[in-house]
Amino acid sequence: MEASKSYVISLVSLCKDYAKEDEVEKANLNAYLLTCVNDELESSYYKPIEVLPKG
Repeated sequence: MEASKSYVISLVSLCKDYAKEDEVEKANLNAYLLTCVNDELESSYYKPIEVLPKG
């Protein structure tokens, strides 16, 4: 099942907070966010995404 765009965006925001805590470098941020969002989605039984949403 696919997650709603608003839920995915909320996960991106959450993962950005994690990235700050983990001191992720800007060059690695997108890969980190995608992995983080997909981990959260999979733990809630949603399909993983391939690209981060815009906006």
